[in-house]
Amino acid sequence: MSTSSFAFVSVAAVLALSAASCGTRVEVEPGDPPPVDGGLPPTGDGGSSPVADPGDTGAPVTEPEPEPEPEPEPEPEPEPGPEPEPEPEPESETTPFPPQEMVLVAGGDNTCVVGIHGHVACWGSAETGQLGLGSFVDHSTPTWIPGLDRVVELAIGDLSMCARRLDGTVWCWGMNYHGQLGVPTADCPRLGYPCSAVPVQAPVTGAVGLAAGAHHACAVLAPDGDIQCWGAAPQVDATGFHALSVATGYGHACVLFSPARGQDPVNNVVCYGDNGVGQLGLGPGLDVASRPITRDGALIGFMQLAAGRDFTCGIDAIHQLFCWGQNQFGGLGWGVDGNDSPEWCPGNGRCATQPVRAKIDYVKHVAAYYEHACAVRSGGSVYCWGTPSRTSPATAGECRPGSPDCAPIPRLVSGVVNAATVALGNGHACALTGANDVYCWGLDTHGQLGRGPGASFEATPVRIQVPWEPRD
Repeated sequence: MSTSSFAFVSVAAVLALSAASCGTRVEVEPGDPPPVDGGLPPTGDGGSSPVADPGDTGAPVTEPEPEPEPEPEPEPEPEPGPEPEPEPEPESETTPFPPQEMVLVAGGDNTCVVGIHGHVACWGSAETGQLGLGSFVDHSTPTWIPGLDRVVELAIGDLSMCARRLDGTVWCWGMNYHGQLGVPTADCPRLGYPCSAVPVQAPVTGAVGLAAGAHHACAVLAPDGDIQCWGAAPQVDATGFHALSVATGYGHACVLFSPARGQDPVNNVVCYGDNGVGQLGLGPGLDVASRPITRDGALIGFMQLAAGRDFTCGIDAIHQLFCWGQNQFGGLGWGVDGNDSPEWCPGNGRCATQPVRAKIDYVKHVAAYYEHACAVRSGGSVYCWGTPSRTSPATAGECRPGSPDCAPIPRLVSGVVNAATVALGNGHACALTGANDVYCWGLDTHGQLGRGPGASFEATPVRIQVPWEPRD
C-alpha cells in the first residue's frame, strides 16, 4: 500500500510541473500537495488561501476543498419503557363505590353477607353485640348494619367480627375480652367483660386483606404485604415475604405469599403459632421455626387457604385440595380408619404434619371452621366433611365412618347447585350461588340460618331471603 501511494504522488508532481511550464492552470487532485517552484513558500495564511505560481498567467491555483468529515451516525434512541402507573387518587367518602361481587361469611352462631354496594347484613346470635346493631337481641333474618358502608371484606371470629372498608380502614365489633377489636371498649351490660355492639375503628391503615381467628384478627397491609395482628394472636412475622392473604385458626395462622425473585414459587405458604398436631405443615416433630411448607412432587403453588381450629386446607393452581394438622374429627377429608390416617401425633391422635391430598378433586373454593370443612367443586356442587358442631357427641371421641354427626370423607350436600363459595360456623353452613342466592343448613339455635323463627335444625339447604341492600 505504501509503495503504490508513493508512485502516484511522483507522477502527479511531474504532470503538475509540465503543465505549469505551458501556462496551463492545473487542478490539483484532492489529496496531492500543492505545486511549488524553486522552493518558494506559498503565500497566505498557512495554506487556506490561493497560491500563485511565478510562471502562471495570474490565474489562481486553488487548493482542493477538504473532504467533508462523515457525519456521525445518530445514536439509537432508547426503547421506551413502561409508562409509570398513575398514583391512585385518595379514597374519600365522595368517591363512587365500585360495584363488587357479593361476599358470604360465617363464624360462631352468625352469618353475614357483604352486598354489591358495600353494605353488611348479618343474622344470628347477638350475645356479645356481634351483629353490630347496637343491641344484644338475636336476629333470625338478615338485617343491614346501619352506618357501615363501603365494605369490601368481612371476617368473623367466634364472638366478634371485623370489616375492611375501601379506604383501607378496619372496623370491629362484638366480644373484646382478648382485645380482638383492636381498641379498648367498656364492659357490655349484663356480660361483665369488654365488648362493643357497634363498629369501632381498629388501629390499622392501608389494609388490603383481613382474617379473624377465635380470639384475634389479622390484616395484610399495603404496599409491602406486611401483616398486623391483634388480640390473642400467634406471633406472625412476614419479613422476607409479600403476604397476599392470611388464614387463622385457634392458635395458628398460615400466610399465602407472593414469592420474590429467587424464592421457590411452589412453596408459597408459611405458617406460625402452635404446632402440637402438625398445623404448621413442617413435617414430623415439634419444630416451630416458620418456613415455607413443602409437598412431595408439587409443581405449582397454592392459590387459596382456609383454617379450622387446628388444621388448614389449601387449593393449588390445578384445583387439588391439600390439608394438614388435626384429623381426629375428620377435618382433613382423608379418612380416619386404620391405615387411612396419615399419621399419629402422640397425645393428640390422628394428624398430618405435612399437606396430604383430600379425597375430593376439582375444587375451586374451600372454607373451614373448628373441626369442619366444606368445598365447592368446579361444577358448583358442595361437599362437606369433619365434625360440624363443637357440641357434637363426636367431639368426645373420634369421627367414625357412618356416624350421623361427622363425615371423615367429603360428602355431597344435596339441594345446592351452581354454588360459588361456601361459609361455615358452629354447626351450620351456607352457600352463595352465582346468582347471589344464599342457601343455609344445619343448626339454627340463634337464627343463624336466616330463615326466620322455627325449628332449631335444617338437614337440607334452605334458600334465604336477603332484603334489598340500602343505597347511599
